[in-house]
Amino acid sequence: MTMTAPSRIAQVCNRIEADLAAPWRTADLAREAGMTHHHFQRQFAAYTGKTVAGYIRSRRLKRAAILLHDMQARITDITLKTLPVTVLGWPVVTLPIGRDSNGCQWVRNWSVSRV
Repeated sequence: MTMTAPSRIAQVCNRIEADLAAPWRTADLAREAGMTHHHFQRQFAAYTGKTVAGYIRSRRLKRAAILLHDMQARITDITLKTLPVTVLGWPVVTLPIGRDSNGCQWVRNWSVSRV
């Protein structure tokens, strides 16, 4: 029996939820769902109401908010549980910091380190 597009998207969402800290790539998720990159993005947005990146970001923020509510959790521990880890073993957060005269966005990478 072949799976429908919504069931394949649901399966991908379950995988994302199971490991939010993984460095998910849309192309890999599309391949896993058995769809082309562009078709997967359209189907994902239709199913979830968000882009793939937006969905992952919102789920990570939701998880971080839940963990922050727990007074026993340290911010470093929450970061390690909700953000992808770099080769050096530390999460890197990329945030926009402005635009140049051509409209190109400048970003800054912040690395989280243990204290």
